[in-house]
Amino acid sequence: MRQLKIYPQQPVIVDKQNADRTIGYFGDSFCSNSTSQSSWCNILAEKLNCGTITHWGVGGSSVWHMLLEFHKLAQEKKLPEHIVIFYTEQDRIYHPEVLLPIGKAHEESQTDIEIASDSYLKHLDFAEKNAFQYKSSIQWFDQNTLAELTSHKIVQAFSFDIPNFSLTNGKILDYPLMPLYRKNIDNGVTDSELCNHMTPKQNLDLAETFAKMLK
Repeated sequence: MRQLKIYPQQPVIVDKQNADRTIGYFGDSFCSNSTSQSSWCNILAEKLNCGTITHWGVGGSSVWHMLLEFHKLAQEKKLPEHIVIFYTEQDRIYHPEVLLPIGKAHEESQTDIEIASDSYLKHLDFAEKNAFQYKSSIQWFDQNTLAELTSHKIVQAFSFDIPNFSLTNGKILDYPLMPLYRKNIDNGVTDSELCNHMTPKQNLDLAETFAKMLK
């Protein structure tokens, strides 16, 4: 039987010496943990002199996973000083423990969870509902959870597309990252040459952009 991919139950925390500031990344694979020094996450942490890095970026995860985990940390007052949030695409299905397919059914369902996911995608998944739920949830999150974090420095960004609604807290990155990845692939760059779906130069540029926004 095929093994389902399980969500990490705790964030990846990287501690460095001689730096006492903290930073956290929340979202999908554009901000997932990487040991590569070319990752913008590591470059940004160094630029801001952050000694502790909290990674809640999970490749293939849904926006609901990020929102719920972030909200839990906020309630527990365990959020880092600097926060970077990436909202992924709206059509990913949420399960508290398992990473489910990204907007499509399995070719051959084998587990109860996969069968349930496939049935939902075929019979109950509607784009208009997803868009409304996505907008409502993110705006509520921005206007309530983030609005209370007055002592934190926050950047909000979107992985795939800039939506047709506004956010009010922290700084907002005004372009999505998926077009960069698609351009890289179109230009013949392989995934093995990329980190967080970007070239080393793109990673450096993004880190510098975020550093200016967070200072």
